[in-house]
Amino acid sequence: MAAPREFRDALPFPVQMSFELTTKCPLRCPQCYCSLEHGEDLDFGRAVEVLKDGAEHGLLTVNLSGGETMLYPRIYDLLEECAKLGVSGNIAISGYGVDKAVVRRLIEAGVNAIFVSLNGSTEEINAHTRDGYGYALNALELLQEADFPRTAVNFVAHDANCDDFLNMVDLCDRYGVSHLVVMAAKPTSKHELDTVPDAEQTVRLVKDIKQAQLHSKVNIGVENCYSPLKAWLGRSFLFGNANTGIQKGCSAGRSMMSLDVNGDFTPCRQLMFPEKFKTIGEYWARSETLNEIRNIEDSPGQPCKDCGLGRYCLSCLAVNYKIEGKLMKCNTRCPVAGIVPA
Repeated sequence: MAAPREFRDALPFPVQMSFELTTKCPLRCPQCYCSLEHGEDLDFGRAVEVLKDGAEHGLLTVNLSGGETMLYPRIYDLLEECAKLGVSGNIAISGYGVDKAVVRRLIEAGVNAIFVSLNGSTEEINAHTRDGYGYALNALELLQEADFPRTAVNFVAHDANCDDFLNMVDLCDRYGVSHLVVMAAKPTSKHELDTVPDAEQTVRLVKDIKQAQLHSKVNIGVENCYSPLKAWLGRSFLFGNANTGIQKGCSAGRSMMSLDVNGDFTPCRQLMFPEKFKTIGEYWARSETLNEIRNIEDSPGQPCKDCGLGRYCLSCLAVNYKIEGKLMKCNTRCPVAGIVPA
């Protein structure tokens, strides 16, 4: 086998992929960025083809999402393929349609981790941005009863739920959740983004995360997309900033990519630039979009250009693209830009 090609600011081959399994979903979450009008499913043959290709070349993890993932007709078959090929198959669910039999089948199929979507410790708080509060709690209860060791909660931080974070940590403790992942608010399917936490809320969230990391049994993590938060968390007067390297922020085209419901490759679930390539390697090496993304830091725009966190941060590229129509390092919705002097 030929030596892996070196890419600027990117791994030789993606270690993580997202599969958009379906655009079917019974819920209508206010924050949703997906187009749910057509009700399409990813072709199973194409999914397995890409999975085998990835496994052969070093793909480690596949994150399965939708739409509502549990409406994908061959979800258990796909998880079994992941397990057979040695790829960690993670699944994101709302909890819709989940009962004891579903939990049992997911475990039997070899699922690695189950991520339950929940944005508030109460139905009122959750409803600001998500639907299906009762479904989520039911899923958490069933997973706890099954003694499943890798239950995670995806918590998207908004202005309506930041102050609820420590309550969310307590909820996760009660349900035996192993990981709580803090995620960045993304533009909705209408390219609107009006719920980003402000600077004061963000700084308070940082303090709450640090407190939870010290005192809770739950592992608290921040997704790479939420790079401003990670960069703020990583600040240190003595040792610089821990948020560096390929994983310091947006991972699209650097360490991860996506397969959309039509079987095309995209940089991530948010950056909708579908391209038709047969193999992952061809896309990783030849995509003009990925090449542009890998050079995105050469000419940063404001407020990123003069931000004191700029060298430690690469926030979600889809935010600025969907809101401003520009694919560049320039997050005009960043709440902490300018707080730290350059």
